[in-house]
Amino acid sequence: KVVQFLTQYMMGCNYFWMLCEGIHLHTLIVVAVFVEEQHLHWYYLLGWGFPLVPACIHAVARVKYFNDNCWMSAETSLLYIIHGPIMAALIVNLFFLLNIVRVLVTKLRDTHHAESNMYMKAVRATLILVPLLGIHLIIFPWRPE
Repeated sequence: KVVQFLTQYMMGCNYFWMLCEGIHLHTLIVVAVFVEEQHLHWYYLLGWGFPLVPACIHAVARVKYFNDNCWMSAETSLLYIIHGPIMAALIVNLFFLLNIVRVLVTKLRDTHHAESNMYMKAVRATLILVPLLGIHLIIFPWRPE
C-alpha cells in the first residue's frame, strides 16, 4: 500500500513538473517583459508539494472505502482523484503551448523576411515541446484493455 501511494505521488510529480516547465516557458516567452525574476520556490511547491494532496486524499479514501489487500486494482473510481488534477495540468499545458505558438507566429508575421526564418525555426522547436509538456497524453489518456 505504501509503494502504491509512492507510485501515485511520483506519477503526480511527473505531470506537475511538466506543468512547471510549461509555466516557466510561457513566462519566458509570453510574459517575460513583465517578470523581473523567477521564484523557483513556487515551482518546487507545485512540482513536489501539490501532488501530495491528491495522493493523500486517494490514500485516505482508499482506506476508508476500498481497503482491500492490493491497491493496484483500478476497479474503483477513486483513481479520478489522482487522474483529475493530472488531466487538468495537461490541459493547462496545452493552452500554454498554443499561446506560445500564437506569440511566435505573431512575431513571425511582424518581422522582415530575414528574421522570419529564425522565427520559423523557433516555431518548429516549440512544436518539439509537445512531448516535453505531455500534450500527447491528452490524446491517449487511458490505456487500451
